[in-house]
Amino acid sequence: MFIKFLKWLFQVGPKRMLYLVIVEVYNYFDLKLYKYNIYFKKSSSRKSYSGYSPCPYVFYSMSIFSLASMIDTRKYAFYDLGSGCGIVLFFARGQGFKSVKGYEVDREVFLVSLKNFPMLNVENIDCRNITYLNQHSVFFIYEICAVAIFDEILDRLVHVKDHYLIIIHNEYRLSYLNSLANKNYITMDSYAFTEKKGYSIFKSSHTT
Repeated sequence: MFIKFLKWLFQVGPKRMLYLVIVEVYNYFDLKLYKYNIYFKKSSSRKSYSGYSPCPYVFYSMSIFSLASMIDTRKYAFYDLGSGCGIVLFFARGQGFKSVKGYEVDREVFLVSLKNFPMLNVENIDCRNITYLNQHSVFFIYEICAVAIFDEILDRLVHVKDHYLIIIHNEYRLSYLNSLANKNYITMDSYAFTEKKGYSIFKSSHTT
């Protein structure tokens, strides 16, 4: 895993490497440069979010770097479907995407993301209620709680002819692969950090 990660670091060039180092430093210090803590350690609602945690840094950084090595990110819009505290969007802003936007249905988590990163473009809305533009797009998905919800999201993406999916999965999310196979998605990359946890990148069958 470490060798593969180093390979991606050299592929993305010095500017992205510098950005990666900056983000890693922020993560190391738990983003204490910000007034609000993204992991809810200082939140009055910590008990209600005891099961919440942001996407692990190594998951989103490696998966986004992998996709960035395959496409011209300047032509693609990046969407985080369930953007949580905003850390993935913050990282994606430095990868050269045409635009970066997130959707978070939970009101309190949404407000925390704005306090963490006021520069982000995030809406407090269910991503299943969005009509996405038919443009070159990348959709990042983490912590989808049910296959039925995932199927609804895929139905929303049918008309987006050229798009990629980045899915961070564990033992529960592996069942999503059946839904993707039924809609003829093509696997572009897949990596397992452990036996049950990893990421996969899929391309829509309409991509040209």
